[in-house]
Amino acid sequence: MTHTFFIQLPSALDAPADTVNWALFEGNQKTAGGTARPLQEALTASQQADNTTIVALLPACDVLQTSISVPAGQKRHLQHTLPFLVEENIAAPIEDMHLSLGTVQHGRAKLLAASRDAMHSWCDWLKSHQLDADWLLPTTAALAPNQQLEVLLTEQAAYFNAPQQTMVCAHLDDLSFVADTLLNHASGEPVHEAKVVVEQALLASHQAAIASLSSQLEVTDIKIEQLKIGSAFDFVCQTIQSQLDSGTKPINLFSGDFPSLNKRQTSKAPRWRLLAAMVVLCVITKVGFDLGTGIYLDQQSEQLDQQITTLYRELFPQDKRIINPKVQMQNHLNQQSGQASNAGFMTLFSYVAAALDEINEPANNLLQQLRYNDNNQSLMVDIQIKNVQQLEQLKQIIESHQVSVSILSANEEQQWIKGRLRLTL
Repeated sequence: MTHTFFIQLPSALDAPADTVNWALFEGNQKTAGGTARPLQEALTASQQADNTTIVALLPACDVLQTSISVPAGQKRHLQHTLPFLVEENIAAPIEDMHLSLGTVQHGRAKLLAASRDAMHSWCDWLKSHQLDADWLLPTTAALAPNQQLEVLLTEQAAYFNAPQQTMVCAHLDDLSFVADTLLNHASGEPVHEAKVVVEQALLASHQAAIASLSSQLEVTDIKIEQLKIGSAFDFVCQTIQSQLDSGTKPINLFSGDFPSLNKRQTSKAPRWRLLAAMVVLCVITKVGFDLGTGIYLDQQSEQLDQQITTLYRELFPQDKRIINPKVQMQNHLNQQSGQASNAGFMTLFSYVAAALDEINEPANNLLQQLRYNDNNQSLMVDIQIKNVQQLEQLKQIIESHQVSVSILSANEEQQWIKGRLRLTL
């Protein structure tokens, strides 16, 4: 019977850990494990099981998990062009990062990125504890959405995985803000479903934040599926085990300059003489290929620069000095977008302010929060008001300006009514 041993590695920035989370699976059944057990107990369990696959799990916030667009015709040369495709998504110098790419599907591929220093730290930790790991994965490898938003809520952090976007680690008190930001900047197909996985212990301690997240998703017409779990670590292990059993392999950070430490793979490697001959042949072939590719790409780059400059002159003839057409064109687009966004917000806000002035005792009314959605030109207004009649009066006054207004909620809170309105142009 095949065994899988899961172990949670410490953050690359933390001191060496004496306790770890670990689990041992036989098939798809957990047979041993625990949370914050002595490290020696975990190491003993990994050594006793035969034919064991070792999966090392990394803190998700230490690994960038994103999605990139792969130009058509670039699959063959993808490893050479990969740094140029991802450098805009990574703030750190690209030469300091280790990249692992998933399978390209429909012109897109998922990518993991971690600093080389962190990779060396994790590899040294595994080596010092004699753990020959097969897989090196972030804990968020358990989240793999297609066309839905997946959220994992743990005691440490909240993880948001949206289609074609970068994985976001957030504080538990920022749930609705992060969800709103992701949905407002979503690209491609709209999100219609959301899966929220939450640890049972958080339902009492962070009830308000979880309820606010659910409310935010419901407002944007997203269907929510909530899954309550006992332990986030056990959930991650079980989900990854299911992926391995089904053949849906996650992206392994053991790649390129950081191969797997498993000695069983080393024993199956070709003899060193044959390997050396193959390396020499590959080097010669690569040098010739890179030389030809470099000349071709230089020519294509010059032609493309000329075409971009010509197009920019046609679109913005008033610009006499062209230094970087791409950056200058983006600045023009940002200015246009910002003007449109500000105009819509100011129009709706002016109607709210005017309506508040017409209501008796305006000093007793308090605006608590404003949220403007650029995509559908709608303004969400949270207000503290004296009674429901005033809330309805406020709605009627705003509607007189040919603005669509709906009351989303009206909750009694001591002597006040806490209401929420949505205005749409």
